[in-house]
Amino acid sequence: MIFLIQLFFSILVFAQGELTTPLKHPIVLVHGATYGGASLKIGFLNFGDYFEKIPAFLSQAGTTVKIADLPTDVGIGERAAVLQSFLKSEFKNTKVNIIAHSLGGLDARYAATVLRSPNILSITTIGTPHRGTPLADWGVNQMKNEGLWYYFFLLLGYDLKGRRFLPELATEYMQKTFNPKVPNRADIQYFSVRTKASFKKKSMSRLLWFTSRWVESDGSIKNGEHDGLVPFESQGWGKILLNMELDHLAQMNHHEWRGKNFEKESLAMYKGIYTNLLDSGL
Repeated sequence: MIFLIQLFFSILVFAQGELTTPLKHPIVLVHGATYGGASLKIGFLNFGDYFEKIPAFLSQAGTTVKIADLPTDVGIGERAAVLQSFLKSEFKNTKVNIIAHSLGGLDARYAATVLRSPNILSITTIGTPHRGTPLADWGVNQMKNEGLWYYFFLLLGYDLKGRRFLPELATEYMQKTFNPKVPNRADIQYFSVRTKASFKKKSMSRLLWFTSRWVESDGSIKNGEHDGLVPFESQGWGKILLNMELDHLAQMNHHEWRGKNFEKESLAMYKGIYTNLLDSGL
């Protein structure tokens, strides 16, 4: 019975995708901040695979797709080192196309520029805070002052002080330290997808209610546009491929507590990314 259900979902995904031509080079998916690495875990909550159905979707035409499993209690430099080690181990002299979500996009950029990873051919980022996010500013403040919310998250099993990457996502650090230190490499192609969502349009998961309020409380976000965690304007890097109505969870094809199924839109985003890599000869 379980096999039949999995088969049904696989057929459904393939029917929506229609990817028929393999890429010249493999795809490596790089996840963002989660307690579970390649699984989406937030505190004691486990939502299953981080990239829900995405590996099967991207590999349907025969393209090799692998997921880099990174630690989430370390800084960007340490995560990037693990990513580089994974690429060397799994692909040796093979070039790869990285598709990275959220924090993973910064890991990929760091591995490419600072660590000079020879395996990276292109980097496509989704919902990555290239210019930081007010949510990180808020988190750092809670961490330093041990505010009420700091202890609230601690009770839920999420220790802000254990997220050593968090200060590196602060707006000032990203713009004045990280980006000057991590410029683009001329031999790598950079692409990005920007998304935004709102409760009014029913495109924002209710799981992101609190984070949305904290992001908006900063007051500096242009037109108040964000994906629930990252400002819309912060997500662009390199060539902007798509601007879509998806929240930060839907970028991974997760739609918990949404009230409307956006899977078709999520898969359309990944199809757009794949098509761009194909058209770019990558």
